[in-house]
Amino acid sequence: MKITLFLLLFFPLLVFGQQKLKKKYCGNFSGYIPSYKMDSGNDLITVDSVHIKIELLRDGKVNYTIGTTSYSGFYQVNFVSSAYIFITANISGLKAEERLKIYPKDKHMDREGIFPQPLTVLKKD
Repeated sequence: MKITLFLLLFFPLLVFGQQKLKKKYCGNFSGYIPSYKMDSGNDLITVDSVHIKIELLRDGKVNYTIGTTSYSGFYQVNFVSSAYIFITANISGLKAEERLKIYPKDKHMDREGIFPQPLTVLKKD
């Protein structure tokens, strides 16, 4: 009886627990967010291209540097396959999640920015 209860309570935690990102996939990724146009309601505003750096730490923390502004937060590994690793990042002060895909073979990351930012390709440093 005790063994059955133990398995029913703790087995799901072992199987579906949060995955950690391997050390070789952590590190710095950098690139440029391409320029884009944003509708302000009355006019179309052109947003210039800006440098971005994303640092993934082993303990689940993520640091962003966009231009001269820095943000920090936490990431969660959602899906791992042989082709890519899908991650969502929650940045302090922002309500929307950032979606990141790491491609281990090519050593690059795709960042799906918060609308209207375009897709950004970042190379591993």
